Amino acid sequence: MRDDNLIYFVPLEQLEEYRDRAIVVRGVQAHEVIQALSGEPPESLAYVQLLDPEVELAPLYTWAEGLPLEVHLCRPLEQMGALYSLVPLMDRHPLRTSIPVLPGFSKAVRVATSLDIPVILNIGQPTSEEVDELIQVLEHYLHDPTCKVSIEFFHSFLVSLRQKDESTIWDIQEDAPDFSVWVDDNGAESPLRTSALWRTDGDIVVTYEHVLTTLSQEGVECRECAHLQKCVGYFKCPDPEYSCELVKVLLDRICEAAQELASDVAGYK
Repeated sequence: MRDDNLIYFVPLEQLEEYRDRAIVVRGVQAHEVIQALSGEPPESLAYVQLLDPEVELAPLYTWAEGLPLEVHLCRPLEQMGALYSLVPLMDRHPLRTSIPVLPGFSKAVRVATSLDIPVILNIGQPTSEEVDELIQVLEHYLHDPTCKVSIEFFHSFLVSLRQKDESTIWDIQEDAPDFSVWVDDNGAESPLRTSALWRTDGDIVVTYEHVLTTLSQEGVECRECAHLQKCVGYFKCPDPEYSCELVKVLLDRICEAAQELASDVAGYK
């Protein structure tokens, strides 16, 4: 049974099965997306994911003004030049680019922000070198005056810390199992991001309470982590044996930045 509170990430091939649900549709060719959505997108459509930035995008220039688009760079170093072709789309569509954290990804982030294209990072479980790049990107976001757009998850994490709300990295990245469902090309459903930490007797567990209990057990690295309430094991997926020591340095720096921002705001009062 489908849950009306969930949002389904569906390929074009499965669109008809989910038209009456809250959906994010993904496809490769812009004209195929437009054709599948019959010209006008359904009201339940949150946004469209385009999986290749190098395809012909001109059909989108005159289609569905105001519909948000998310354009994916699968190979940041090879495809970052294609970001320039996205600029005309911004006249009609809210737009962001999804960039995976792979070696050299920071160059693509800098190109995107120079064009005022917001970024959401596909973080995964970064290596030490990739964590170093993440910290460089964070400093770019915090201190480079040419960066005028959001870089997620940094932006919303900072806002959450400042507002003292309950948002987690799962929520910010739209990966929370109690929020989003991935539908594959064959129609099979699964959480967007999961690991053994989210399973009991083979079933997917979709409550933070369960995973927090698991992460708080003796021997689990997260037990003593200062970021547990915000991270909730995000960096333990998909491999629960992944060491978060370097990621903690990144999260510590974001927390420091939030404190610095609070001090700056207090100083202006």
